[in-house]
Amino acid sequence: MYSRFSRIQNWKIGLYPSAGFIIFLCLFFVQTAHAQLANVVTVCNLPDVISESSGLEITGANRYWSHNDSGGDPALYAFDSSGTLLTTLLIENATNVDWEDLARGGGKMYIGDFGNNSNDRSIANGNPLCIYIIDDPGETLPTQTSSEALIFEYSNRDFNAPSNNHNFDMEAFFWWNDSLHLFSKNRTNPSTGWIYHYVLPAQSGTFTAMLVDSLNDDGIRITGADITEDGLHVVLEAENHLYFLRDYQWPNILQTATILNIPMVTTQKEGIAFENYHRLWMSDERNGNIGQKLYRLSIDTYTGLQNIEKPAHEELFVFRTSERRLINKSSHRIEYAVHNSEGKLLAEGKIEPLEQKELPQNIYGMIVIKAFDASRTNVQCNQFILPNE
Repeated sequence: MYSRFSRIQNWKIGLYPSAGFIIFLCLFFVQTAHAQLANVVTVCNLPDVISESSGLEITGANRYWSHNDSGGDPALYAFDSSGTLLTTLLIENATNVDWEDLARGGGKMYIGDFGNNSNDRSIANGNPLCIYIIDDPGETLPTQTSSEALIFEYSNRDFNAPSNNHNFDMEAFFWWNDSLHLFSKNRTNPSTGWIYHYVLPAQSGTFTAMLVDSLNDDGIRITGADITEDGLHVVLEAENHLYFLRDYQWPNILQTATILNIPMVTTQKEGIAFENYHRLWMSDERNGNIGQKLYRLSIDTYTGLQNIEKPAHEELFVFRTSERRLINKSSHRIEYAVHNSEGKLLAEGKIEPLEQKELPQNIYGMIVIKAFDASRTNVQCNQFILPNE
């Protein structure tokens, strides 16, 4: 058994590496269990067709979805915990340039075609970074589905950077609150150590991925990510480590989180998904005679999540991005403030119970909405992306 976590190291993080952002400097704590490796259980071999599993999602009891890496068919594969292939789902209007991760939320599934090993993908050269959006298959086993595309560039990308400055590869993202959160895989040589956290609206169209957060990870390359259904816990995956994040504030989750670092046996792990607070699933690519497997990890021992209760505070508001509408869900008046990514106040006011406020059309881009009740002890803060319409 592992003892309770000991604090071993502080990382200074948060100096945004591009102009136009607020400069933050803060400390967060990386907690680690003893050096013993995580007790990862091998569940089964993946179906033969999934030799380069790069993403993983769970849509029901004993129903797992994955896909192959670059150059594979534009298809998702459903399988069970015995490794039996259940269906092949062909994605219309899609090409597998370099599929790297899966995410789901809001009734949709998202396929991250944003692998960028050579740092050369762009809209300008006809090979854009892309996320395909399909209907979430849930418990069904379809064989074909249509897709829409989200095309994007990075807000801080330097196309004149030297060839070894490859910090614009991407292999990890998740959906939360109508937005997609992307975490870069640092390929700089020598490594600068930075992980970038970007936000995109979870909708089709052409957008700029906004850099909202960053940390120096001392050279660890992030290959997967997921978030619990309540948004309170995030996991970032590397080939030989897991990073559990909690107690963070949106949108600066890397800067504000308490982070638990769990070492694992090294394989080419790239798929990861929470089943619940107690169990995590992973998949890896085949590398010689190693890999192409589904793994399970019981995480209570490491994270203490079995002892964590959801906050007692009621939800104060919801924001419908498609309608630009802020809705007071609480039983009392709330005050709200809307800021942009640079901290500039864009709007503020008060809303009565069940009342709605529509944000002006001149508010767009990455925004942060903060609301609080009269006592100012119950505070809710969320980030959103609004298109310029």
